[in-house]
Amino acid sequence: MSVDHLDRELREYCREMDARQESLTFNDILERAGDLQVIPGRGRRQAPPRPRWVIAPIAVLAIVAVAIGIRALTSEDGAEPAATPTTTPVLATTTTSRPDSATTTTTSVPDTTVDAIRDLGLPGPTSHEPAGDYGWTTSPGRLRGWLHRVIEDPPGVTRQTQLAFVVSDDCFTGVPAAEPRALTVAGLDGFYLEPYDGEHNYWSRSHPGGGETTGAYALPIADRTLCVYLRWDKATTPDELNSAREVVESIRGEPYGNAGVRINFTLPAGWDTG
Repeated sequence: MSVDHLDRELREYCREMDARQESLTFNDILERAGDLQVIPGRGRRQAPPRPRWVIAPIAVLAIVAVAIGIRALTSEDGAEPAATPTTTPVLATTTTSRPDSATTTTTSVPDTTVDAIRDLGLPGPTSHEPAGDYGWTTSPGRLRGWLHRVIEDPPGVTRQTQLAFVVSDDCFTGVPAAEPRALTVAGLDGFYLEPYDGEHNYWSRSHPGGGETTGAYALPIADRTLCVYLRWDKATTPDELNSAREVVESIRGEPYGNAGVRINFTLPAGWDTG
């Protein structure tokens, strides 16, 4: 049997094994080559019997060639199967069960990481402080945080909105009959009382015209309570008051030290500590 003939027979054998979805090894090909005596249907005489392992050296070359090309023979076009691509790790998978099967769907999980609370300070003492993120941290020298926004309109006539921060077990002290209402502020389930006229009087000055109103917030920061006091003048406009409430709404905090807190918040332009 010629090498070309042997090559064709072995390739045909590989295709048949693949069609039956049976595994194929180099030893299988070697044994098949030992079994081939005469190609059926060609009318040639059978060659004398020989042991399966005795194969002409030139035939070995055909066997090796076929063995090298086994994977190529298992595809219709003879092309090398594509390598399995590297899978990029996914954020999350969700398995949905059905009566007859289960399917796994790759879904993207939004990033819900909360911004870290930074060590930021209160604005400066001038009336031209820029808008941006500010903060306050409880410390032995900073048991109270205070800031305000003064509006001069018309010239020579001022009104102001003030904010004060303190950590306390009772944000409504001095008002025994106080009935604060539950209120969610800055994502925190706290309480609010308006008007508040208790012992916590942190204002650096009083408006000459009087008529100020104070609203008191009690906001939980882990196992501590942040008290926020918002005070506005009688002449404060609704827009100015809403702007101050948005500052309270922007508060983000975490415990600090043994009993304090650290908070960040966002201010519009014009708030200062002067």
